[in-house]
Amino acid sequence: MTKKTKKAIDDPTNISFMDLIEHDNAKVVGSIAVDDGRIELGNCGIVQIKLKTASGDGFYPVWQGKKYVVIEMSMLNIMRIDDELNKFEEENS
Repeated sequence: MTKKTKKAIDDPTNISFMDLIEHDNAKVVGSIAVDDGRIELGNCGIVQIKLKTASGDGFYPVWQGKKYVVIEMSMLNIMRIDDELNKFEEENS
């Protein structure tokens, strides 16, 4: 029996994220370059939070809305969502 791969756009967490982005009118304001698999946040050279990324190195989008700032943590998830949304747009245009 083969395992069916769940689409990223059907994942409940991704659906909630896309709803938040839409309702908070968030826009991508930049990206964070990661080369050691960690994002560190802080102020004036003092690291206050260290977060491991889900998929290591890469450029991680930063979204800013009216109430929230969000950093995506999984490059593979970002790529899957982009691919699926592009295919959906092509099929429905």
